[in-house]
Amino acid sequence: MKSNKLHINAGKTCFMHFQPGLSRAKQTCARLAPTTKILILHWMGKRYLKVQSTRFLGVIIDEKLSWEPHLEHLASKLNLSIVSIKRIYKFIPKSEYLKIYNALFMSHLSYCISCWGGVPQHKLSRIFAIQKRCIRLLFGKTFNRDHKEFYETCARTRTFEEHMARKNHCLEHTKPLFNEQNIMSLENLYRYHTFMEVLKILKFGIPHSMHELYKFCPKNEKLRLIVPLQKLDVSQQNFLFSSTKIWNDFTAFAFEKCCANESGLIIPGSAVNSDLSASTGVIKNKLKIHLLSQQKEGNPISW
Repeated sequence: MKSNKLHINAGKTCFMHFQPGLSRAKQTCARLAPTTKILILHWMGKRYLKVQSTRFLGVIIDEKLSWEPHLEHLASKLNLSIVSIKRIYKFIPKSEYLKIYNALFMSHLSYCISCWGGVPQHKLSRIFAIQKRCIRLLFGKTFNRDHKEFYETCARTRTFEEHMARKNHCLEHTKPLFNEQNIMSLENLYRYHTFMEVLKILKFGIPHSMHELYKFCPKNEKLRLIVPLQKLDVSQQNFLFSSTKIWNDFTAFAFEKCCANESGLIIPGSAVNSDLSASTGVIKNKLKIHLLSQQKEGNPISW
């Protein structure tokens, strides 16, 4: 620090002790047992307070890497985005609704999703429910609690039969709406951004610390990566394991396949956009098309 003439702003600096996210019943080790003592770090004549979570570049990191504080903050931010959309969407043409969704909602949802999107599904269910709520608000065919028309009780706006009929509180299925507007769900959005992050790491070799962690398979399939050996479910949630699985699952659909030449040999990289030198825009387009087509498979109504 001194040799490089660097200084730390003590007012904006804190430290964190990362530890396993075990339940209190399993915290038998003295190093893992919770303590009420306030820990303070003294360094270069300044004091630094220990915290359980902190914000770094818009992402809230906690000491157990559970991402629960960030998901809680993200949920409140997405709900505020829906409130903003409810105020303005009536004054904007329906042809521009997709731009409103991408600008006011998707920009928050997709930010650093490759970091926190690998958590278990029960933690993401709340975020996905908020995404479906926004889709119903903008592209839904029937009115729900987010629409002003849902609360209209004036007899002049409805017929007598509609006025006396029982109000339907069932929510509209969102999978057809996602497919009509070519919008990726939260899970596919995580796969898309994670695949592109791995592509940039392998293609440009930066950051170098991450590039060294990925190892290509020594077999004929040049673009496949060796999946790290992780036995615990908690360990399989880390970025290295999940990103490697996603890369291997979608490599065949994102890159062009090389055909055999006159001698019957398949030369890797002989086709355009078949290796890491491929255009990033082409890979993005092909990957998005495949994810959307995969999303449309199965039950056309329910997820």
